[in-house]
Amino acid sequence: MTVFYRVHTTHVNLADISSVSSYEKEDQKTYKYGLTVGMKNGQAHGVIYKYKKDRDAAVEEILEKAIFEAVTIQGIMKIVQGEIEKVRRDIRNLRKELKNEQTA
Repeated sequence: MTVFYRVHTTHVNLADISSVSSYEKEDQKTYKYGLTVGMKNGQAHGVIYKYKKDRDAAVEEILEKAIFEAVTIQGIMKIVQGEIEKVRRDIRNLRKELKNEQTA
């Protein structure tokens, strides 16, 4: 599942994000709350917000979506592999029981 997030005029794949940083430009009267999204390929995309609450909401949204994406893929794979191991263990136990009954 690919999830994209819009940073100013660019849509970025959340799986390709390597860092999210926020900053404040003291010398600016308006639009002084910045957000920079660093990508794994070395690129960076940024946007400046007028209000701190809007910038912070954007950071929260990126992190929530990125964590959801990671948990979804990795979490499901871990659960599936755990269930496969349980089934394999049960099959091994059944084979042992069958072998013991045949030799008895």
